[in-house]
Amino acid sequence: MARPFAPALLDANPAALALLPDGFRRAPARAAAVAAAAARGVAPGLLAALTAQQARYPDDPARHAALQRLAAPGAVAVVTGQQVGLFGGPLYALYKAAAAVRTAQALLAETGAPAVPIFWLQTEDHDLAEIDHAFLPGEPEPLRLHTGDHADPAARRPVGAEALGEGVAAAIDAFEGATGGLPHAESTVALLRASYRPGARWSEAFAALFAEVFAGTGLLLLDPRDPAIAALTAPLHARCLDQAEAVAEVLQARSAALEAAGFAPQVHVRPSAPLAFFAPDEVADGSRGAPRYRLEPLADGRFSLIGDPQGREVTRAALHQALRGRPIALSSSALLRPLLQDTLLPTAAYLGGPGEIAYFAQLPPLYAHLDVEMPLIVPRARFRLLDPRSQGLLTRLELPLSQVLGDEAALRATLAERAAGDGFPSPEATEAALLADVLPGLQALGETMARLDPNLQRTAERASAQVQDTVAKVVQRYAAALGRRDADAWQRVVRLRALQQPGGVPQERCFCVAWALAWLGPAAAQTIIAETAPFSGRLQELSA
Repeated sequence: MARPFAPALLDANPAALALLPDGFRRAPARAAAVAAAAARGVAPGLLAALTAQQARYPDDPARHAALQRLAAPGAVAVVTGQQVGLFGGPLYALYKAAAAVRTAQALLAETGAPAVPIFWLQTEDHDLAEIDHAFLPGEPEPLRLHTGDHADPAARRPVGAEALGEGVAAAIDAFEGATGGLPHAESTVALLRASYRPGARWSEAFAALFAEVFAGTGLLLLDPRDPAIAALTAPLHARCLDQAEAVAEVLQARSAALEAAGFAPQVHVRPSAPLAFFAPDEVADGSRGAPRYRLEPLADGRFSLIGDPQGREVTRAALHQALRGRPIALSSSALLRPLLQDTLLPTAAYLGGPGEIAYFAQLPPLYAHLDVEMPLIVPRARFRLLDPRSQGLLTRLELPLSQVLGDEAALRATLAERAAGDGFPSPEATEAALLADVLPGLQALGETMARLDPNLQRTAERASAQVQDTVAKVVQRYAAALGRRDADAWQRVVRLRALQQPGGVPQERCFCVAWALAWLGPAAAQTIIAETAPFSGRLQELSA
């Protein structure tokens, strides 16, 4: 069975390291990555586009200073990114941005190179259903907030072109009602109302929230759905169109290497696919927000548009013409997006989560094939937020959080042992007493039987094993019954798990950024930046 790549890399598994180096752990490798990035410089024209984009947000001297650093000789970028979700998207988007800032600070301190954190807004994706909701803690299930916008999945419009409907105001009202007891709920609601306004584009709303939350940190926000930036990416798109067969062969060979090492490739590679989407009806300034379709190769340099209700085809020549006149009509797939980033920016390090690290495990041969310098791949920050309610529950349970979130049977046994009383022995004592009554007799019988026939001893040994197994099952039920006696304790466990592992998934993948803001307050980003251990990737706990 294939194993996930990212945990193997974090554990320094040799098979994973052979596919993707862990240079992020070592200062010399970090310095080499900075030196290589510093030699490249920023793509001409990108600084002007970035400066224009930052001007959309409230004035921030730290952002101005970051732009000046990026323009300086020897500057490098520390990049991360995320889809532009409702109310900031899942918590890990906040951790990504904070980790980018902290990593830039660390590289500056280590090497002296001006390092600038950049958040790549993923606005070209076309699945609105992935981002049109947000979750808050709730019982027994997380509370799901929804805008009520129902974009046709077949529309395939980039989310950066989609506007928020009137339903976002009701979603903010629901957020306000659910978080009223948190210390910074009022200021967070005000921030949401200012950012997520009906009629605002999803990309604008998300960026406005992050610009406010990360004010003073120097984080730059980059939206690739910009005609000026699209023009800068056209040469790489053109190369991938012309070399589609060779690119696919390189990626397929890499997929085979991953599978041979026991890992499943994160992204399926289609033969001769150019790693791009095409919006045939898009205009040069991108204002139409036209549907985009995956390019599927046919014969004679033609491509079909997968999902196009008209069943249209397009030639390679027509795609090149679009790149010359309206380059925003082509957008990247998940495997091409990193190379576009690193073509435009002098990226020394990319901060990614487990899925992205798995993407990058597929990409080193493609970077080499396209002559693009690959940055360090650094695991993003990971946090477990212990809000005041979680802390209170943990204090009353008097157990370590790792145990509360661990194996349920073992936890029930622990609670049962602690609750044992009123003449009820502990499960461990009960099991020991039962086995003490039976096992010595079986052992003695086995020895006697062995004197009659050596083969009979095996019969006694099997009987002993069966007895131990039966006793263990009975005692497990006894432990569960004892555990149920303390219903209050178990309800605390349930509530704590709902806050820390909602629906059985890590908290950071469920609850939205705005929830953290409501109890951490305006300094949330600065708090998380300060707590982030750079170049680590280990799970950290953060209390209020």
